[in-house]
Amino acid sequence: MAVTCNTLLEQKFFKSIKLMAGASGLNRVISWPYVGQTASVADWVHGGELLFITGVVHETTMLPNLLEECISKKLAGLVVLTGNEYIKEIPENILQRAEEANFPVFSMPWHLKLIDVTRCIIDVIMEERQHSKNITSFLNYLLFANEESEAILINRASMNGVNLPKHNFITLIACDDKEHKLYLEENLCQEVKNYCKLQKIPCFTTLYGNVLILLTGAPTARRARKVMDSLEKFGSYFKEVVQENVFIAFGSICLELKSLCISYQEAKYTLDIVQHLPGKNCMHYDNLGIYSLLALINDDSKLEYYYRSKLEPLLDEEQTGADDELLYTLKSFLLAQNKVVNASKRMSIHRNTVLYRMNKIQQLLEVDLSNANTCLELLMAILIKEFLDHKQKYN
Repeated sequence: MAVTCNTLLEQKFFKSIKLMAGASGLNRVISWPYVGQTASVADWVHGGELLFITGVVHETTMLPNLLEECISKKLAGLVVLTGNEYIKEIPENILQRAEEANFPVFSMPWHLKLIDVTRCIIDVIMEERQHSKNITSFLNYLLFANEESEAILINRASMNGVNLPKHNFITLIACDDKEHKLYLEENLCQEVKNYCKLQKIPCFTTLYGNVLILLTGAPTARRARKVMDSLEKFGSYFKEVVQENVFIAFGSICLELKSLCISYQEAKYTLDIVQHLPGKNCMHYDNLGIYSLLALINDDSKLEYYYRSKLEPLLDEEQTGADDELLYTLKSFLLAQNKVVNASKRMSIHRNTVLYRMNKIQQLLEVDLSNANTCLELLMAILIKEFLDHKQKYN
């Protein structure tokens, strides 16, 4: 786990330091402790620092501006040394603002030695960083080294402090927003760990490129599938916490560690598909269906040729603006198993409207929709078109 304010509250040396406001922000990751010795700290921090102030430089009247700097620079929290001649207690308006911003503010007794507290925090951070390096080293070897010996992999897991259940699988998670990629990836790592801790799911993660790799599992295959079900809901959790969307892709459940490289490749393949599907954010490799075939065709021009050869008259109608609902009607009709009543309910329009459009579609395409093969070809063509349209838009 990354070091957060929550982590510090569990440490013995932090017991005398009291949380005053911003409990909702305790999961902020702490990059380093920083002692503020200038009136303004904005030019001296990168974001993620836990700021300590003694009051020697910062008078009580300066705290509102300092707090706003902390919030805007996305610091992990603010620790104010109190009970001395400088700052006897933290003003109520500071606590109210911190609570509004979900920004942790702590009160630290003056008699505690600042050097001891910051040194202990650094020790915790360095220990966590080493643990993260061990996990990353193990995952890199597990997924990319093509090791065929199960015994060697089990030994490496033990050496790196990775204790795995019997049934494991790989999940890949990627952010949808490319503009704030770095910020989101840092938040994504921490929120995945928070979520897994909340759901009591074993969690080993590493970032590879801009994708989070998550290794997890359960003692039985049935419980592993339940873990998958829980992880499917992570997208909603992340959307609520960070206000951003993520894509989630699952590989198969494996009994042997050496098979997890296959689970990773499956998840990677699935992630590429789900990122190019309209309305999809989560998918399992086992449920790819027709899209697993589409991804095998590297030449998009061949796919485009196929759907145009089947749908060209309808595409011409859309391009001229004569009717932009024919493709949608055809898809709804085919998905409703060629039943007009079901299609009208699906589209929330009158059945006569569906009949009118379907007659027009059959005239334009010159096809017999009572033929099962024809219907299959048309539905395939529509799905291919949607797949390529979304792929082009996403890229």
